[in-house]
Amino acid sequence: MRGLYTERIVSGKHKEQFVHRTYELLKHRPGYDRYLADIRLAVLNEYVEFIESSLLDSFQARDEVFGYYYTHALALAKD
Repeated sequence: MRGLYTERIVSGKHKEQFVHRTYELLKHRPGYDRYLADIRLAVLNEYVEFIESSLLDSFQARDEVFGYYYTHALALAKD
């Protein structure tokens, strides 16, 4: 559910600033494209873990939160 709230509170510009500033503070920096790819893979991994835990719990309903993570995981995987 955190993802739903974060998306509404943190603007795209703030996310970009955070990502860029964090990159600047790294002691050992990979190439910027590699850094962004690593972030995308980490986020995709979190989506997949959430989906996996939801699918393994037969008592959990497939609600809008599940749909949010599923939709975003598909989009990110295509990227």
